Amino acid sequence: MKYEISFISFCSVFIYILVFLGSWILGRLLVQFNGKFEIPRDGDEELLRQYFSIWQDRSPMGSDDFRSANDR
Repeated sequence: MKYEISFISFCSVFIYILVFLGSWILGRLLVQFNGKFEIPRDGDEELLRQYFSIWQDRSPMGSDDFRSANDR
């Protein structure tokens, strides 16, 4: 019984360390790439066009498929 409790506590501490390191690395990456990935605003049509073209290229269906599905 004592062995199981210590094993569970070891696993939980290990998971906390992994989560902390993962969030720290993700935070460092976001700080490093700050300004390279901009969230488009309403007034900037060029950024909006680029933003939506990226998502359009990654989606399995094009914008025409979405439009025709909404019209039905």
